[in-house]
Amino acid sequence: MRIGADLDAEHSLLREHIASALVFLGKGLLEDPAVQHKLNAWWLNAVHQIVLRYRHQISGLITEVVKSWDAEEVSRKVELEIGKDLQYIRINGTLVGGTVGHAVILVTR
Repeated sequence: MRIGADLDAEHSLLREHIASALVFLGKGLLEDPAVQHKLNAWWLNAVHQIVLRYRHQISGLITEVVKSWDAEEVSRKVELEIGKDLQYIRINGTLVGGTVGHAVILVTR
């Protein structure tokens, strides 16, 4: 009851202590590269294990999300984000594709 009342209060002592502890922890992490390296390695390993264990579910989720996308809306959003660069990408893709295609034809003949 007392904890709940403190958390409901505008100036919660418990929240202040937790916030101070988190700030102290964060500052300590910023100043200790060895701990940063250990945490990074731990997170990478944890993510790797999760992906290995749940890869089929993750793949299914991604597939369902992508299937739900509207092609025209996605194209419009990509064009808005990339802007003029999209034209250069299209032109370069056409030129490179054509050049490679001609090179393949010349090599095979």
